[in-house]
Amino acid sequence: MAESSDRLYRAECAKSGRASCKKCGESIPRDSLRMAFMVQSPMCQGKVPHWYHFSCLWKRRGGWDR
Repeated sequence: MAESSDRLYRAECAKSGRASCKKCGESIPRDSLRMAFMVQSPMCQGKVPHWYHFSCLWKRRGGWDR
């Protein structure tokens, strides 16, 4: 299995409801399925998640190639 730092995607149930979707800008409700693209952090080494509602992920501009 790949190291967690090597993964391009992440899926989980939202833990708090504070994250907002990078597509629509609305908050992602607690306990709902959310998906993330892992992107390089501009502030430090490592990757950070860009969270999306599960349904918004498929409407993402630019398709899957990043």
